[in-house]
Amino acid sequence: MKRLLWISLVCLLSIPVFFVIVFLLIIVFSYPYIVDEFETALSQIQENTLIYDRHGQPYTIVDGVEDRQIIPREQAGRYLQLSILAIEDARFLQHRGVDLFRVFGALWVNLKGGAYLQGGSTITQQLIKLHLLSPRKTLKRKVKEMFMALAVEFKFDKWTIFEHYLNTIYLGYGNYGVQQAAFSYFDRPSAKLTLAQAAFIAGLIKKPEGYLRWPRNLDRSQHTHFPKSVLIQATRRQRLVLAQLYRYRWINQEEYQQALQEPLRVRLPSRLVSKAPYFVEHVRRLLKKRHQLPFISNGGYRIYTTLDPKLQTLAESVVDQAFQQKSPPFEQGALVSMEPHNGYIRALVGGRNFAESEFNRATQAKRQPGSAYKTFVYATALESGYAPNHRMTDEPVSFEWIDSDGFSAYYEPRNFDRLYGAEREQTNARREVYFEDYVTFHKAFEQSLNTIAVQLLYDVGITKVLKKTKALKLYPREDVGLCLALGCSEVKLIDLVSAYSPFMNEGKRSNPVFILKIEDREGNELYRYQPPKKQKTIWNAWTVHQMNQLLRGVVLRGTGRAANWRGNKHHIGGKTGTTTDSRDAWFIGYSPELVTGLWFGNDDNTSMRGETGGRTPARMWSQFMRKALTVIPDRPRPATPTYRAFPTCHISGGLATYSCPDVSYYHYPAHNLPYHTCPLHPGAPLPENKGIATFTEDLESSFSDTFEPLDSPFPETDDLDSPFSETDDLDSPFSETDDLDSPFSETDDLEL
Repeated sequence: MKRLLWISLVCLLSIPVFFVIVFLLIIVFSYPYIVDEFETALSQIQENTLIYDRHGQPYTIVDGVEDRQIIPREQAGRYLQLSILAIEDARFLQHRGVDLFRVFGALWVNLKGGAYLQGGSTITQQLIKLHLLSPRKTLKRKVKEMFMALAVEFKFDKWTIFEHYLNTIYLGYGNYGVQQAAFSYFDRPSAKLTLAQAAFIAGLIKKPEGYLRWPRNLDRSQHTHFPKSVLIQATRRQRLVLAQLYRYRWINQEEYQQALQEPLRVRLPSRLVSKAPYFVEHVRRLLKKRHQLPFISNGGYRIYTTLDPKLQTLAESVVDQAFQQKSPPFEQGALVSMEPHNGYIRALVGGRNFAESEFNRATQAKRQPGSAYKTFVYATALESGYAPNHRMTDEPVSFEWIDSDGFSAYYEPRNFDRLYGAEREQTNARREVYFEDYVTFHKAFEQSLNTIAVQLLYDVGITKVLKKTKALKLYPREDVGLCLALGCSEVKLIDLVSAYSPFMNEGKRSNPVFILKIEDREGNELYRYQPPKKQKTIWNAWTVHQMNQLLRGVVLRGTGRAANWRGNKHHIGGKTGTTTDSRDAWFIGYSPELVTGLWFGNDDNTSMRGETGGRTPARMWSQFMRKALTVIPDRPRPATPTYRAFPTCHISGGLATYSCPDVSYYHYPAHNLPYHTCPLHPGAPLPENKGIATFTEDLESSFSDTFEPLDSPFPETDDLDSPFSETDDLDSPFSETDDLDSPFSETDDLEL
């Protein structure tokens, strides 16, 4: 009997021992498989790609399928780590993957309630479930989960497991991981969350969209944060987390009370539009096309860019402001701002609303630049021997030739106002009116006279201008003929902006730069931008200096006066551009710090009746630059060649007398000083020094104090950039009988 009792006792004791041995054998034999599977799952975790600004600070996110930012555990912040441990697994550091106390406690609660009311999963078990098992609540899955949790804790240390958990958990509305949730709900990194905010996020883990419900019929245009009425359940959960923290003595009473009293403002999550969406989308295209990076959204890359967040915000507000006018005649706009000396793109707006249209009008759209293209014709003429005081006649001109089919063809450019020379009323710096047929090269550029620009192109030769513009990477169509002077060949805004960079970069063009460095998710450097060792000089130093005088004259006295502002002390210059029937309106301008271009128009190429480059684009350029120049560091003006300034008559091009009706100081090289006095206005010559402020180029300093900058220096009905009458065929600069493929025969010498 006694022997039978002992046998029975041994059998009873052997049963748990047997199960323990079986349990251990299962772990031993399945350990390699479990660990490999777990490591593979971790390596496949998707992570958002981050876009950094010029200061090396995270600016925005390239969203993936799962919004996630992976961070080291230390960057999660003490409050957030304690809050998660308090509510999810307070004994995390005491158990080995399975907490028997929690298991039996949960079992007792479920037996009493007659249903599955409470789980006993540890953080390790939750991580296993997230990566390797289905979420279905079955006994088989639970047992398997426990086996795998023990195996994982044999391989990995506690803090490694906890770090993976912090970066993996789902926290509602597409947000994975604590860092992404912190940015989404509170617009700050998790390390900077307050105790109340940290407890709020920790409380969401169990049932994120159950506690934090999206309010029905919520107008996103009127709300940026969750209304208090829908935060009731989430707040109750937050208070439970705080109570647990205080119960475990992980926070003191003062911290506990302050957290309870802190008001919560929880941001509405938005994945539709990121910051600087057009800039980010262009960066994404570069990453895919130029850098050949796969899976950009989920790759976890760190992209360091040239974007200036202050200038970008300013650019977006300026473009938005243009659309706030009463019935603006345009539906779209774009802006690009870059540093001329290195090509760094500091701000970019590609359209009115990225959510409505992702087409980037700054980098993808090709539009006719109108008179903004005249800059390159004039610069080529200067390099070909023309001088700013060269006298020309503003009169109707026509060009005839025999086309390749033997037919007679002609081209007759027109000034928009249908006036020429003395037919047009002119106003000088003293607001005096005069009439004259003659005009200097300099004055014609300020007034954007079409007939003069076409004459210059004809005299200089299309071949020379094409060679220069190709060096600027504009690549106009070679079959456009003389209307090239009026910008009838399409360009992209970003290319036109970079083509103006040589005037502030010693004659050298700067390529647009968006990306400075690329790192993978482990911090390995994949790419670093290297500035070119040598840039090709496109314009010589004297041409650059003379063009700066011409472009500065445009904003002081010409079609771009609206770009100037009262009290301006900066060296600025620029050019307006308006195409046929006001289909495109441009202003491209610069200072030593920035080259900025704006375009406004309609995607369907319809007319903006009454709109010109000297109106909205010039005004918006002024709004942007006057504020941008207070943000970006000052840069000195490029070195200028030696010159002497003489008062010059805008009509004859001779040295001005007191009788000349319109005078400015022109700059001349020391080896080629003017010697003849104005033949049209006899009188005593004006002195070389700047003694008469009303006539001088020093209107640069006195202009803003003496005169109010005008929206446009010409009547509102004028469009000086358009070469055609309203009855012209607006799609073609030639007559219906012209050969549109070639305005000249192959035997013509275009440089004669």
